[in-house]
Amino acid sequence: MNQSNNEEIDVLVVGAGPTGLTAACELARYGLKFRIIEKRAEPSDKSKALVVHARTLELLRLMGCADQFLQFGLRILGVNIYDANKRIAHLSLTDIDSPFQYALGIPQFHTERLLYEHLQSYKSDVERQTELLSISENSDHVTAIIRTAQGKEEKLRCKYLIACDGSHSSVRSSINESFDGGVYEELFQLADVKVNWEPNQTYEELFAFSSAQGNAAFFPMPGERWRVITVLPPGVPENDPTLEEIQANVDAVVPWKVTLSDPVWLSTFKVPYRRVKHYRHNRIFLAGDAAHCHSPVGGQGMNTGMQDVFNLVWKLALAVHDQASEELLNSYHKERHAVAEQLMRSVDLMSRVNFIRAPLAREIRNRLAPLLINQQGIRNRIESFITEIGINYRNSPVVAEASSDLLLAALPTPKYDDDPHLGQWFQFSHGPKAGDRAPEAHMTDCANGQSVLLSDLLKTGKHNLLLVSGDAADHHVLKNLCDIASDAQGKFGEFVDISLITPGEVLPGDLEFAGAKFLDTDYSVHERLGAGASCMYIIRPDAYVGYRCQPPDFAGVDEYFSKIIKL
Repeated sequence: MNQSNNEEIDVLVVGAGPTGLTAACELARYGLKFRIIEKRAEPSDKSKALVVHARTLELLRLMGCADQFLQFGLRILGVNIYDANKRIAHLSLTDIDSPFQYALGIPQFHTERLLYEHLQSYKSDVERQTELLSISENSDHVTAIIRTAQGKEEKLRCKYLIACDGSHSSVRSSINESFDGGVYEELFQLADVKVNWEPNQTYEELFAFSSAQGNAAFFPMPGERWRVITVLPPGVPENDPTLEEIQANVDAVVPWKVTLSDPVWLSTFKVPYRRVKHYRHNRIFLAGDAAHCHSPVGGQGMNTGMQDVFNLVWKLALAVHDQASEELLNSYHKERHAVAEQLMRSVDLMSRVNFIRAPLAREIRNRLAPLLINQQGIRNRIESFITEIGINYRNSPVVAEASSDLLLAALPTPKYDDDPHLGQWFQFSHGPKAGDRAPEAHMTDCANGQSVLLSDLLKTGKHNLLLVSGDAADHHVLKNLCDIASDAQGKFGEFVDISLITPGEVLPGDLEFAGAKFLDTDYSVHERLGAGASCMYIIRPDAYVGYRCQPPDFAGVDEYFSKIIKL
């Protein structure tokens, strides 16, 4: 809940763009005391960031507001890449590994409005025309001086501060954090317009064109409009464009007749690429454009910022109650900084490949692109990158996994009853690794017979301990899983929900299980988790695998939570 006086709050959020609003919604979901301030008097009315990717939609579903986004957005099913009059690549998003097999085209002002309405459902609000004047840190809190819309100065004491105040962040300046990088030489022109194609093109796919004369991209928008971006060579003056100028640039690049009309926004801009070195400064955390900005190729800037705070807030929810280890708080920087680094390298490469002007280099690119994209493995990696479902934290210091020895698995007879045989060992090795995005699959809730998704288990905001019985759910296996559940509930029940997942259509009787029970009737959960033999997964509140092991063992639960939580 927002506080209107000077009493201590848990978190101050500075900035009410998509990143700040996502942070506020998550803080409200976790029941923390917070305030969110914004210097602007009104929300932006510009379309700005246009795409919400599949991974962000998955996280919005956990927040409880994905359906509202789907109501207002346009599903983008594929990407077409042309050079001159030849299509050199086509990517389909309809077979990606997600419940959301598309990108969602939705203007940023709608994204901000929907997040704001979701925030209001928690009886919280944004304090507009409120400016951060100064901040200072102490060992146990941050002191912030703000000026309200009424011109009154207030001194706030907060346990933590999240800077979501954009690429010109005042918080970042206050803590003297460098913002290293540069600016692309190319000039970008933008127009939100109606488009008449001759011949007609599908309204459900993105089109990108390149030639020796420049580049143009067409992003479908709700309301039968398109975002048109043209990229001009270095040296062109940075003047406000006219529709006629953008039309001429489109005519020079697109291989068929395209007529632009009815513009609602025209703009010219250059694109910076910058990032901070440190996402965490004691009790101050940088997120979104305050921490990173890069080329718009791929449309991932806003999504990355929203995912920054989804990674952060569950950790702060523990920290506010003095339950988070320092290693857990430090993992925000280590996990999200690595994501931004990889993103910047990838979009920089994509940008430079797309902006090629030299005829020979373009010819090489045009010959290589179809060969590479037609390789299924490469195609899958590209689609996972674009949609962000491929993001992982495998190198994080707060994820881990364990499995039995391969040589033991190769023995004709397992050394212990729970040890997997060789085939089951390989099944588990191909399951999601520690740090990977948790997979999605349907199962049946034994309590009510309803079909649920794995991700539904995370809506409480806690970790979830998945105890998966494997093919042979015999008495010994189930007894071991029940014992692990009992021990986990006794020591970590405040932090974790516990689930038993068994195959088949009938749950074995006489189970004294400390948690929820589910039937994997079509074996999809077992298949997705590589659970040929009994195993255990701990899924973090942000829907990534924190820990996994085979065979299951309470010692792994104990070690994982002891690393991230202060008891």
